[in-house]
Amino acid sequence: MLKVTALPASNLQHHECESIREGDWIIYRCPKCDYELRDNWRTGDLKVINAKVEIKHSGSYFPTAYQEAYENLN
Repeated sequence: MLKVTALPASNLQHHECESIREGDWIIYRCPKCDYELRDNWRTGDLKVINAKVEIKHSGSYFPTAYQEAYENLN
């Protein structure tokens, strides 16, 4: 049996990820370390590379077309 222990929130580092879209994949990459999360929005597949328990990663993805429409309100 695998036992997982969570670190107290005060011991966690936080890294903000940058996001891009490549085909059906939304990719979150950390500019501070080698962490990467790949989310296939069509199939629901999720791939995480180089996750570290002591670092909390977060990020968001906003499609370019929506961003341009939001910024160019008339």
